[in-house]
Amino acid sequence: MTEKESKYYDRIKKELVGQKVSEVYYEEINWETDDSEFWELSADIHSVDMNVIFLMDSGKLIQIMWDSEFYSYGVGFAIIDKLEKEKEGLKILNVSESKNWKN
Repeated sequence: MTEKESKYYDRIKKELVGQKVSEVYYEEINWETDDSEFWELSADIHSVDMNVIFLMDSGKLIQIMWDSEFYSYGVGFAIIDKLEKEKEGLKILNVSESKNWKN
């Protein structure tokens, strides 16, 4: 394992392991075509345009995003200060009550 990989896994252990998710948000492209959401078309899979954001029970917001940090899949994460609901061309949806996330 390289030093970069080791640091990445240390970040996962420090920031994610042992946390409990309170709410789940999708940051999506705002297509402004109709009210349907593409992620609602499947009970098994959600296709998310941009990011998934977890509000942890500690109050911490963790954004899961496409990134070059993790070699295999290009998935990374960042700790963010707040949900920015007013980004141009994007929308944030609370999907916590979706059956895919409820349990």
